[in-house]
Amino acid sequence: MNKVWKVVALVGNVSEILIATTMVADLFNKIRGSRKATSTTIVVEDPTPQPEQPMAA
Repeated sequence: MNKVWKVVALVGNVSEILIATTMVADLFNKIRGSRKATSTTIVVEDPTPQPEQPMAA
């Protein structure tokens, strides 16, 4: 059981290193002014689109 916990700890440490590396790379890209960032922006559209012409009463 002790070996299992060591493997779990190792996998957790590797994932933390990958996340930290991604964050540092994104920070460098923002500092350099690069338009290509590692994170993406989610655009939410309006669920009720407005008609182009006003409706007659």
